[in-house]
Amino acid sequence: MKAVKEGIVCFCYRKALSDLQEAVVKYGSLAGMQEATHVGMACGGCRALLQHHFGEAPAEIYDFSTDQGRGVTACVKPGTRTMKGFITSSSLLESHVFSSNAVPLQLGSCDATTDAEFVIYNHLGRPIYSRVHRLRSGETFHFDTARANLPRPFYGMAAFTLARDNYGASRFNTTWYTPEGVTSTHENVSTARPDVVLPIIFDERFLSGPNTVYLAVQNPHSGTRDIHFRVCRLDQGSVYDDAAQENPPQSGWQKLFGTQGKAGVEHVRRLPSLGTLWINTHEEFVLPARKTLGRGPLVLRVHTPASTIHKAPSSYFFFHHRPTNIWSANHL
Repeated sequence: MKAVKEGIVCFCYRKALSDLQEAVVKYGSLAGMQEATHVGMACGGCRALLQHHFGEAPAEIYDFSTDQGRGVTACVKPGTRTMKGFITSSSLLESHVFSSNAVPLQLGSCDATTDAEFVIYNHLGRPIYSRVHRLRSGETFHFDTARANLPRPFYGMAAFTLARDNYGASRFNTTWYTPEGVTSTHENVSTARPDVVLPIIFDERFLSGPNTVYLAVQNPHSGTRDIHFRVCRLDQGSVYDDAAQENPPQSGWQKLFGTQGKAGVEHVRRLPSLGTLWINTHEEFVLPARKTLGRGPLVLRVHTPASTIHKAPSSYFFFHHRPTNIWSANHL
């Protein structure tokens, strides 16, 4: 029941079902909760879930075109907004970050000019590059690792801060590219997951095939995080059977669990604040685990014990089709 209550309902505002249940009690109704939290008022993708869980139709998505106060107050909300995402520069991939300061048509004619700061952190979480830019309405910010003097091979985190509390159309995207192709997704600090299983079965057929799976795991928060990587035999144990630990895990720690230690292997990697891991899952986890677990079907779980959805690491998942050097990416 706890897992259901902690499931994300609104990804725009990062609200779990338990958050919304508490807010409905606090504000007295679904409509009152929506007015206070804005849940269901952005992309609209959670409206069906809201109706399912609370038994009433949610309020309509807000139309700024009827707002007599639109203009500066609608375009630029006081405060700051920081977005963070994965970038790399190596013989495998280059990265291109961009953010368009476009004004949606429903906001009418308004000035969204905003100061923006762009900072790059290396895999240890140390800043190595910064740039401040005044972003005019309609202007697009660009950063291309192939044109920057970054140490290679490089993998780390890009942080993009707007001098306003709303990002609107300015949410930054990253494209990772090779001479043969390109793949893209948006920044990931607001869509982190404390517990996720990769949607792949690492069986004999897949491992002998043309694809390699990579993970980029980042800690966009303050304080260190211990990230657990569990390789599990699907036919001999549960992915979610947690092994009893006599001592707190240390970085590099691994443990066998399940019947006679043959159900799975778990590793721990410690991530500093703003740090990044770039992992070839085949070489680091799956193939070594087969020596212990055998050749049965394996899956990989990535989890951060005792972490909430607001403090979890963020992960990107990459497929590399080696014969064509084509990559595909998404966030987890």
